[in-house]
Amino acid sequence: MLTNSVLGTNNKGGFTMNGKLYQIANSKIYEINTTTGVQTEKATLGYDATTDVLVYGGSIAIISSSGKDLKLYDGATTVSTITTDPASFPTANTGILEYCRGYSFCAGANILYISRPITPANPEYSYDFTGSGSQSITYDSNIVGLKATMNGLYVLTENKVEFLGANSLQNVAGSAAFISTPLGEGSQPMSNLGITASGDNIYYLTKNLQVQRISFMNGTSATAVSELSARPIVSIKEFLNTIDVNQPSSFSFFNQNDKTIQFHLRSVGSPFNDYVLVYDEVNDTWNVDTMKSYNYVVRINETYYGFSDINSSIYIDDIGYSDGGVPIEFRIDTQNINQ
Repeated sequence: MLTNSVLGTNNKGGFTMNGKLYQIANSKIYEINTTTGVQTEKATLGYDATTDVLVYGGSIAIISSSGKDLKLYDGATTVSTITTDPASFPTANTGILEYCRGYSFCAGANILYISRPITPANPEYSYDFTGSGSQSITYDSNIVGLKATMNGLYVLTENKVEFLGANSLQNVAGSAAFISTPLGEGSQPMSNLGITASGDNIYYLTKNLQVQRISFMNGTSATAVSELSARPIVSIKEFLNTIDVNQPSSFSFFNQNDKTIQFHLRSVGSPFNDYVLVYDEVNDTWNVDTMKSYNYVVRINETYYGFSDINSSIYIDDIGYSDGGVPIEFRIDTQNINQ
């Protein structure tokens, strides 16, 4: 454990900026000393709700939460309300932010708002969604998730997956405009925070308890939305039947140290995340971890910090070979060989 904390209810967000670790809890922002675990109050956010944070540069953290105005944290002691957010905010804000190739994106109901093109001289354009050069795209159903990869931005709506590729910025009627391309139908993601990118692949858990993967093939039109959880031999459908259909704090992330996608979920009836469904990309296998109750994970270099879903404590994850001082048990099963 890095920080043993009882501030507020539980963690509502976490992010890193300039190599420092920050925590959102108790309606405030705290800086966490990654050596001693000491929490230092930096600024007041003003609400205690799940957040999505987009960090740009060394002094810009855009904070979004459903039904709230966009907030700006300056990396010091000030949180201010952004006045260049969409006119429909805060009512339409769904608390979804993403950055991709020099633009910030935020979602309001069925409209994707695109910032002004960010320049080195004007980093404040990263939160300007109303100025000259800002854009918007209207979809036929609400946006429930955004995820950037090396090749572009995936927009997941309630019933469809769309893609804004790296070359989608085209000149239309004398002005630049993003072109959104539908990829196909897909089940609705459980949450935006539960969508994870690994290279050009996207992974997410759906509301009908499937793990789906979007696979992008560079130079082709063969991008596919497929179910990963019901394949022969490596099916995990039986396990997915043991998790709750309501996942208010579920999330996932890509662990670069061991190349795994880790889904943090609640079992049926659990009041907090108590399962970790792990997909090993290298070996194409599944595993289930328990006794980890995180609702956010933040990476600084090769170290991962897990934010508790039960309270406002923070843990250093995936370090050593013991669990609270007790050696981690493991078992290897081999098959009998017919000689």
